[in-house]
This record gives sequence, C-alpha cells and structure tokens, in this order.
Amino acid sequence: RKVIHRDLKPSNVIIDAQPNDTILSVMYKHRGMAYFARSDYEKALADFRSSAERNPKAFRSHYYVAIVLGVMGNDEESLEAFSRSLELNPYQPFVYMRRAQARYRLGMYTEALADLDKAVSLGYDKDEERRLRLLIAKKLDSV
Repeated sequence: RKVIHRDLKPSNVIIDAQPNDTILSVMYKHRGMAYFARSDYEKALADFRSSAERNPKAFRSHYYVAIVLGVMGNDEESLEAFSRSLELNPYQPFVYMRRAQARYRLGMYTEALADLDKAVSLGYDKDEERRLRLLIAKKLDSV
C-alpha cells in the first residue's frame, strides 16, 4: 500500500498546479489507475471521467470509465463508455470483448456475439472469448 500512496503524490502535485488540459487528462488517468489498484473505485471513476472531460478524444479514458462502471455493477452505463471508446478508436479488440461481457450480463446475447465476432476479426484470440461464446450459445439454445 505504501508504494501506491507514494505513486499518488506526483500526480496530486501536478493536478493541483492545474496545467493544460492535455497534461491534466494524462495525470487524472494515471492517478485513476492508482486508485483502481487500491480498489478505490469511486475515486478511480471520478479521475477517469475527469481525464475524458479534459480530452474527450482519449479513447482509453472512456475505456477505463467503462471498466470501473462494470466493476461497480453498472453495466448499462459501462456500455455507453465502451461504445464511446470504440467510436473514437474502432480497432480495440479487448474493448469489444469487455463490451460483449457487459452485454452478456444484461441479456443482450445477439449483440454480445456481434462484439465477440468483431474482437476475433481484430485478432483477439483468448480462451475467455471462447468461454463466453459457449455461455451465450447455451443461453440462446434455452430461449
């Protein structure tokens, strides 16, 4: 824990100095990662949102917002953030995979399959994709 606390100090100093939006976006994103690592999801979410506000084109900041929202159990809102990240950069196979997981949890099985297909078309090749695809197939077979 001490290492993570120490990691926050440089970010806090820079953020407190209120530099330009580009630097603030990066610093909020990095501090958000430190909060996330500490499982302080409220602070992580606030910082990732601040990062995205300072640089609306920062697709990774939107992705991190989505991840935290998902961890916090807010899959509906996480879908919006995943989609925003993909609007800014559609070549993120891992984001399609994460959005597929959120869609699965929400019962959006056809949409989840489409996201899995897109992730695979972009080179995503991991066991978690195949496991999720099987889970979706079971759900669709039972409908």
